[in-house]
Amino acid sequence: MSFETLYADRTRAIKHSDVARIFAIIEKGDVISLAGGLPDPNLLYVTEIQEVAAKVLREIPEQALQYCPTPGLTQFREFVAQRAGERSVLAGVENTIITGGALQAFDYLCRLLLEPGDEVITEAPTYLAIIHTVKTYSGYTTGVPMDEHGMRTDLLAQILSDRREAGKMPKFIYVIPNFHNPTGLTLAAERRSELVRLGAEYGVPIIEDDAYGELQLEGEPQPLLKSLDETGGVIFLGTFSKIFCPGVRLGWMIAEPELVQKMILVKQANDQCPNSMGQKMIQEFGEKGLLAKQIIKIRHGLGRRRLVMQEALQKFFPPGTQWTNPQGGYFTWATLPGAVDTEELLPTAVDQWRAAYVPGCCFFPDRSGPNTLRLSYSLATEEAIQEGISRLGEMFGNHLAQVG
Repeated sequence: MSFETLYADRTRAIKHSDVARIFAIIEKGDVISLAGGLPDPNLLYVTEIQEVAAKVLREIPEQALQYCPTPGLTQFREFVAQRAGERSVLAGVENTIITGGALQAFDYLCRLLLEPGDEVITEAPTYLAIIHTVKTYSGYTTGVPMDEHGMRTDLLAQILSDRREAGKMPKFIYVIPNFHNPTGLTLAAERRSELVRLGAEYGVPIIEDDAYGELQLEGEPQPLLKSLDETGGVIFLGTFSKIFCPGVRLGWMIAEPELVQKMILVKQANDQCPNSMGQKMIQEFGEKGLLAKQIIKIRHGLGRRRLVMQEALQKFFPPGTQWTNPQGGYFTWATLPGAVDTEELLPTAVDQWRAAYVPGCCFFPDRSGPNTLRLSYSLATEEAIQEGISRLGEMFGNHLAQVG
């Protein structure tokens, strides 16, 4: 049977998935992957996670193995709200819903908010799955350029002014203020205040994705946008994938109760409820003080690997290459000099040099940035990072020498 004539109109524009391609690369065992943003299991307290799982199954199997309320277990929602409060985000159970990772929360928000043809404002570049998700709901993304201090809020202000004058406002603004994916940049404090102010002034909600916010490797933490929010316009998303483990696939949304109630209705029509076992495990892990300890261990491991990558880029990449020096998170963003198409060279990198990265064009709606790439230091060992950067540096250097 051919399904070509049966696809919904909103899915016809979806031709490929950069995310799927990245995971396919990761599966090639003999390739040094600096592509996907995956945590290293060696930085997790695996034995303690096993013990917590056994305790939960032993002591409360009737809760851990059963369905739970659609917004999540009440005690777990209280746990999530309490952790947010430690970062100056005032929230309670009524503000909090548990989701299958932060990306599911974003998907449900698109279902709730987007009409065909709606515009979503993002940073440029932005997390590639956001571009894909918005497209599946027949919306489109517009990127605001970044500099070393994050999104250019002066340019955002001009865009919002233009849209108001044209009578068609964006539906929402999506940002990753802390250790941005893909660039690793952090939004400056004064721009955070300006961004929240602009959202309130123009009546445009802001979705704050804090997937990496607790993985600070240096410097002082900047205030969460949600902690600056006085009008309820900031929607705060987070995930346990980076600080507990991605296998439980749990995240959260903290927002106004009205929006949470609408999200519950969307969730009931989809997965009905989040992972009960995972909620119980994370709460037990957290209450035993293990989550805080594991975050410290993850930070320490990431800090060493980031340093190795920075030193390797300096040593092996072609002269004139620029790269970010992230204060946390998983990623470094590199910009190569000269005529380089990193998407075109990816098959050569994988098949001949046995090293992988993500081409920068994947993170732009118009697939610009041909000479850029994202490099992840989250999974590979320090030795593999150095070797992978060495291989890629030689490949790019050879290419630049040939094109002259």
